[in-house]
Amino acid sequence: MFEIDRDKINEIVTLAFKDSFDEVDIYHTRPETAKADGPVLVIDGTKSGRTYSFKYTYDQVSELYTAGTLNRELEKSRDRVLKETYE
Repeated sequence: MFEIDRDKINEIVTLAFKDSFDEVDIYHTRPETAKADGPVLVIDGTKSGRTYSFKYTYDQVSELYTAGTLNRELEKSRDRVLKETYE
């Protein structure tokens, strides 16, 4: 796994979520606060007073980023959650 460039990852997350949520919070955290073996990326998106959490291990982020599909996968997760909630 390569070193995570947090600023670049935060930029990609912000682009993927900014138009769908009123507020987006991004955390780079340890497994104590999220179930995983290593560091975790947690994205909390708030829309209409309701918060939705998305969690990815750094291994997942690394693989998706390397493959050039991180933005697309984030958008698919976002769309799936919002579709389930608002349909």
